[in-house]
Amino acid sequence: MAATPEHVITQDPPSFTALSVLKGFIGTNFHYTSEFPDLVDEETKRWSKFILAHVLRSYPWGTSYAITSFQDASSAWLNNKFYEMFGAPFYSLHLAMRKQYVRHALNRAIEDGVEQVLYVGGGFDVMCLVEHRRHPTVEFFEMDRGLHWQFKRRAVAELRQAALEPENNAIMIRALRELAAPLYDVSEPGTNLHYVEGNMALPDWPDTLMASGFDPNKPTFIAAEGFTMYLTPEQLTLWYSKLLPLLAPDSQLLLGLMDSTQQRRPTLMKALLRQTNEVYGSSFTPEQAPGHLFEHGFSPFERLHARQMLGILNFLSPEEVQATPVMSENYYVSRIRKPDDVLPEDDALPIANIQIRREEPAPSSSFFSFS
Repeated sequence: MAATPEHVITQDPPSFTALSVLKGFIGTNFHYTSEFPDLVDEETKRWSKFILAHVLRSYPWGTSYAITSFQDASSAWLNNKFYEMFGAPFYSLHLAMRKQYVRHALNRAIEDGVEQVLYVGGGFDVMCLVEHRRHPTVEFFEMDRGLHWQFKRRAVAELRQAALEPENNAIMIRALRELAAPLYDVSEPGTNLHYVEGNMALPDWPDTLMASGFDPNKPTFIAAEGFTMYLTPEQLTLWYSKLLPLLAPDSQLLLGLMDSTQQRRPTLMKALLRQTNEVYGSSFTPEQAPGHLFEHGFSPFERLHARQMLGILNFLSPEEVQATPVMSENYYVSRIRKPDDVLPEDDALPIANIQIRREEPAPSSSFFSFS
């Protein structure tokens, strides 16, 4: 079924979700670094800040001063408070945990023999930028509508030029140069990183992916952590039907599904999302999610709900974990369904085994105290 216009995300301006996720993810650096020092690695922080600065520069007010201001602690504090008020408590922490889970599942899949990674709807995320260098024998394909990967590709090209000509101040404005310098050593992307234009709500994306070098005979890890909620049930069915023929045996899918029992999107947040035509199209209860995956050709073997993320971090009591409103997204890792597979119940699926080191935060008297 062809996508209806209201559920095809527009090309311009940049996705509100993509930008808010990047800003929220950077907020983790200011809010939780001392308490969870391993939650976001240094290279990911540096790339995220640089990409955000490059995006901000595209706006009319994108001066060095504005970019620097958007990157400082007070801006991160205000940004996080906005999303906690209109999204969910611990917004930036949820994003960091989500990325940690994707990285955990990706590395496990590579250890299991996966030879390709397909990252769906990457937005302004930098995981492929970071991970493709750590796994040079694995092909990374990041697929999204052009605006987002074009931003990243231009940013990387400019960074590479600045690395080759560090004394040439004409290449970058001051704020970008300061963020770029720590990335000079990793500025040249490997030949195993591929940015691909594609809209998952439309039926022709597999053709573009195949033309970019994707090999359906190689086992693949697919990360689709935050885009299914923008597709209608009909579009999701179409997407699964296009995805399955591309997957070799032993491929794995990490999928995020909106939890209809946890939806908490105030009017302002919905209004902002509508500015880029990001309209919610589907959601599932935890009881429905495994059956949904099973029906469309996948057998889930692991789960991580938003509330379970808070429990793993172990900084709230069990009672507080249960009482805290959470982001309305749950995540599942699946294999391709086999004829003798049995549909699992959600509560029978193992919870992802992720270990996050926690240290007691030092007391602070600062006005912008994030502990």
